[in-house]
Amino acid sequence: MGSERWGFAAIVVGANLYIIGGNDGKKAVASVERLTLDPSGNVGRSEPLVELKVPRWALGAAHHGDYLYAFGGHDGENTLRTIERARVQDDSSLGDWELVGPMIDRRQGATAIVDDDRVYIVGGYAGVGPGGTPGNDYLGAVESALIAKDGLLGRFEKMSPMRSPRGYHGVVTAGHRLYAIGGGNGDAFVPTVERLNLP
Repeated sequence: MGSERWGFAAIVVGANLYIIGGNDGKKAVASVERLTLDPSGNVGRSEPLVELKVPRWALGAAHHGDYLYAFGGHDGENTLRTIERARVQDDSSLGDWELVGPMIDRRQGATAIVDDDRVYIVGGYAGVGPGGTPGNDYLGAVESALIAKDGLLGRFEKMSPMRSPRGYHGVVTAGHRLYAIGGGNGDAFVPTVERLNLP
């Protein structure tokens, strides 16, 4: 990659790998870079792209239509509920990032995934303040919004929550079902897989 980072989001669109945000070991970063993938599986040289409006690590990311989306995360001081999007241009660069509305809950370490024309934000850590602050909880909450044809997000609504709150976990969809896999809850790893039937 062009810069050292962890806690970033990675999304593949066509033959391009986008690396979004993260932490450079000292602070949250807003930088975004693109690496090309050739038919043999080789990875090309990194190219810097337009930066996020808000530095964030432990964010969720998704792709739908012409847009990349960045959800929540942590900016170094606060857990976020803001969302940004950027248009993927014809040359695979990105247009400017813009804020497109908030999620219901502040979340870091949450996962974002798209199924049909809806995005789902699953679990994460609320992290609303220093240790011991009320509301510093791992979340079982799942929220969802419709993605319009112009890429704008509808109002988020609550879905059925997971039985086990978790963050920093995996999520996949298959056959209109969402699967939340593993993760942690602050005290222990969560060794379970949960399923949610999607509309």
